[in-house]
Amino acid sequence: MQNSALIFADGKLGVGLGHFSRCCALAYLLEQYHFRVQLFDSATLQENLQPSFLIVIDSYVLGLDSYVLATQYAPNCLFFDDTLRLPYPPSILLNNAFGADLKAYSLKYPHHKLWIGRGYPLLQEPFLKSLRQKKCIKEHISDVLVTLGGEDICNLMPKLLAMLLKNYPDLKLHYTYPKDLNLGEQTQRYEKLSPQEMQSLMQKVDIALCAGGQTLGELLACGVPCIALETAQNQRFNLEGYAKDILQFFDITSNLPSQIRNALESIKSQQKRQQMSDEAQNFFLGENLWENALKSF
Repeated sequence: MQNSALIFADGKLGVGLGHFSRCCALAYLLEQYHFRVQLFDSATLQENLQPSFLIVIDSYVLGLDSYVLATQYAPNCLFFDDTLRLPYPPSILLNNAFGADLKAYSLKYPHHKLWIGRGYPLLQEPFLKSLRQKKCIKEHISDVLVTLGGEDICNLMPKLLAMLLKNYPDLKLHYTYPKDLNLGEQTQRYEKLSPQEMQSLMQKVDIALCAGGQTLGELLACGVPCIALETAQNQRFNLEGYAKDILQFFDITSNLPSQIRNALESIKSQQKRQQMSDEAQNFFLGENLWENALKSF
């Protein structure tokens, strides 16, 4: 049981791929500290629970009973929380959004160990390597990535691509989406990319339109200037935390095409995009609390 870790992340039961992505990053981090890690879908929690040194749960859908059950199998439990969702049993609570409010967590969870905010970055190996590679910012924007997470829960992708095709016929549009929208040679679709493939795509593009979840952090680690949209409530802390390094929009229901056009005009300058790229990568090079946190076990 010593140094064994079980991680359960939403997949079948959840929305998007952000849970699995950040849990893969956590698994990689734990392995650097000699943990033996197994990663499971949270839908299989009951059948895969076993005595372990550490159990991690990253879920928006599991009920309180699942968290209580986990504490019966491990002396150390770490629960991701983005929205102060549940009255969790005694445990470590992790919200690594860069704008997460430690005060709010301290008030609601005065008896928990809190790992909150920008000191706990989680990036998979390809994106960590990107931090050591300064991105080349071209004079003109030619390639744009549009990525809205594992699921386009607001059905924005067709609208964004249609707007870009209409207003920017010279741009090459790269988009991640589960089905082909048949938009012609100006667009290229991707799906089920590995972290390495996603990192390579991010290195290729000049700017990105994205949601405010885990992928936003990965784009910034790669130095990609970003226009970020709040497509879910739990993304607010991320968007606020990265506010100095991105262009962000919280209201995606009011005249979004005009907002996007204005944003694209504001970052046409190579100098502006270079500044955004440099500041984004520097953001991840600040205080990192993981080493002390993991040693505390």
